[in-house]
Amino acid sequence: MTPSLPLPEKASRLRQEVLDWFVRRHREDWSAGDERLFRAWADADPKHADAYRQWEVRWQASEA
Repeated sequence: MTPSLPLPEKASRLRQEVLDWFVRRHREDWSAGDERLFRAWADADPKHADAYRQWEVRWQASEA
């Protein structure tokens, strides 16, 4: 059995995943296949989708 990561490491890992997905989704070469992979990641854990939405809201607020 793999030991689970401490909470700060889990949060840091999730932030990095969110940032990676965000950057990838804004590239010109984003494809339907990429979107399916993103949706699978987002659907795999409610924390994924919530964290991504929070990042999008912050990003949009910074652009305003």
